[in-house]
Amino acid sequence: MGTFGDRIRTLRIKKGLNQKELAERIDMQESTISRYENDRRSYQWDGLVKLADALDTSVDYLLGRTNISTPIGRLVSDGKSSDGAPPFLEAYSDLPSDDQSLVMERIWTLYDLRKKEKAKTARALRTLKRRKDDL
Repeated sequence: MGTFGDRIRTLRIKKGLNQKELAERIDMQESTISRYENDRRSYQWDGLVKLADALDTSVDYLLGRTNISTPIGRLVSDGKSSDGAPPFLEAYSDLPSDDQSLVMERIWTLYDLRKKEKAKTARALRTLKRRKDDL
């Protein structure tokens, strides 16, 4: 998903709200919501928190730091997510920040490894297909 504005628009529509209804929920002007959605206005911290609460998402999702739109508080209480977030987040959130950094570092290392393996497999398949086509 794209920009801050794109994420707000997508979530607003998903919740069945128009710009005016969302603005009223969080005590903002409709024009402010429009500027956010069109990436013509930067957010203020208190407004960002209100937007996240009204759209039932996390500030991290709005800022593009994660693609999991379910707020962590609900993940912890529900133990599940409609967008695939695993229930181990409660344990992760209880870790000290240094340990959280280590966990994220290991996740990204595994992710990069799998990505390289997929690329290698795709190259091998293309080579086999070319050889087959040459026969």
